Amino acid sequence: MSFIDKQVAKFQVFDAPAQRILKANFIYYFFFPFFILFSQAYVYANSPGGISYNVFWGVMHFIGNPLGYLVCGYFLRRFEVKTMYAAGMIIMALNMWIMMLIPQEYFNATACYVFGFISGIGSGMYWSSRFYLTIVSTKDETRNLFNGIDFMFQIISGIVMPITVGTYISLYENEGFRAKFEFFTQQFAYISAGLVAVLLALAASAIIVRGSFKTVKLGRFLHFSFSPEWKSTRFFAFIMGCYHAGIICLPTIVTLRFIGGEGALGLIDTVAHVLALITIYIASTISRPEDRPKIMLLGAAIFAVGIALFTGSLATLPVYAAVITSVAFYLSDPTMNFPYRASFMKSIDLLRVKENRGEFTYLCDIEIFNAIGRVVSILAFFVLYQVLPEKTSFITYFIGLAILQFINVVLCKRINNLKTIF
Repeated sequence: MSFIDKQVAKFQVFDAPAQRILKANFIYYFFFPFFILFSQAYVYANSPGGISYNVFWGVMHFIGNPLGYLVCGYFLRRFEVKTMYAAGMIIMALNMWIMMLIPQEYFNATACYVFGFISGIGSGMYWSSRFYLTIVSTKDETRNLFNGIDFMFQIISGIVMPITVGTYISLYENEGFRAKFEFFTQQFAYISAGLVAVLLALAASAIIVRGSFKTVKLGRFLHFSFSPEWKSTRFFAFIMGCYHAGIICLPTIVTLRFIGGEGALGLIDTVAHVLALITIYIASTISRPEDRPKIMLLGAAIFAVGIALFTGSLATLPVYAAVITSVAFYLSDPTMNFPYRASFMKSIDLLRVKENRGEFTYLCDIEIFNAIGRVVSILAFFVLYQVLPEKTSFITYFIGLAILQFINVVLCKRINNLKTIF
């Protein structure tokens, strides 16, 4: 059996709804670099105050995220979850594109905050729907493979899209090209690339909307009292939120600050994703549910080594330090995030039976704590950036993130041992 045939056979272990989710996710991940990398690069390029716009775009985005979950929960009383999935993704794409349509002289701090907030609401609607569909369409035994395939799709798009879009946007820097095509300004490059992102979001939404998924009309979904076992999952989500804030905002800022240029951003991101693809393929295909803490430990160790190398090279070799930062984040991201997702889904599976509540209750609660972690994390970086020398602020922040990830390894082990509690 050929390598491709083996991968197709793995895909067939999932039922039709799970396969459809993976297909939609594959399209979504080609949209993802626009939303994470190049929207951040656009904000940075149009900011008169250095990285402050990026920080507060991130803060408003992270505040909007849990509100998006609550909005989704409210509308799930009237609409199917697949409809909310499509609505969230389209809001993200259109919000980003409209932001790029605004003339540069009107892109002020208020506009930045508004677009960050709306993107957070759209993202919350999308991810709450997506996690809900994933939980009801998969089993704990297959989630390592499901999340591994999902992250491989993300990595493949991370190889193709950043260097492609980065090279395209950076054409505006070529004087000969700009002389020949006078209309090709930096903003035109972003607008046209953003339109592609909108089309990708529509395509992914269409795949989900045409599917048939298990879903229920929600009653009350917001609760504040939970079993003691859920506290570990909340803290687990909080620490991962701290990491999420870093990966959403900092690699782009570090690259543009110490290297500069969307082309460099795309090339560095692509190299990092090639390495991540190899790592996540091996981890997801040979691992079992009980191996999740080990995989997360691998991710934490990769991140810690990367930050140590970043710390040692930033003072004398800032360009190399920027490259190391991107590699550390994008290589550790799947190896920590896929056991994170599988672990909190297992926790939900067990506790929803014990407490007789729906999955969406736990998704909302976990997102609130994840969002708190993101806001605390990015504000902590902003404070460090204000009171410390620039390079020292990056070093201090990254070391703190690295230490936190080892705490999450312990929590991951505790969550995956929950079956011994009941």
